[in-house]
Order: sequence, then C-alpha cells, then structure tokens
Amino acid sequence: MTIHRLEVFCAVARRLNITAASRQLHVNQPAISLEIKRLEQSLGVTLFRKRARGIELTVAGAAMQGKVEEILSKIDALRTKYRTRIITLVAALGACLATIMQWQCMSEF
Repeated sequence: MTIHRLEVFCAVARRLNITAASRQLHVNQPAISLEIKRLEQSLGVTLFRKRARGIELTVAGAAMQGKVEEILSKIDALRTKYRTRIITLVAALGACLATIMQWQCMSEF
C-alpha cells in the first residue's frame, strides 16, 4: 500500500467517477483502475461496486474513506511542515555562504 494508492482511492471515493479522478490526478483511467484493484487485493476487500451508471462505495469502502482522508491530511501537514523547515534552512545556508564569501573577499585585500 502506497501513499499514491491511497490518494487514488480518495479521489475516486470523493467523485465516485474514475474519469473525474483520473483528470484530477493527471493519470490515465486504466492506471486508476489498476491502483484500485491492487488496493482491494492488498486489503482483501471490495471498496467499490459497479452500478448501471458509475460506481458506489461498498460498506468497507465508506468505512475506509474517512480514515484514509485523515491519514492523508496528516501526511500533507508533515510535508508542509518539513518543506517550510527546508526552505528556512536553505535561506540560512545562503546567508552563511554570502558571509563567508564576504570574508574571503575582505581577506584578499
């Protein structure tokens, strides 16, 4: 089970439409269907049921959706937190490098 696979599941679960999910994720429809199939196989449950028009969540799929949304939200928060820290670190390193360059230039005179 991967984060990407969970993101695919949530996109399909929110829209109940593989085409709409594939557009949102910029992934082709067969790839979306394959990710869902692999997720269902790894969990041993059916998450979606085909209807005359489209798909619907099974009881297991509906139960899983809320939990997966919560997990992905926490992952997103971690990504944001560490992205901000990395940007701050890079800015600090840039400032240090500028100071070192100034010292080197001054020492040459």
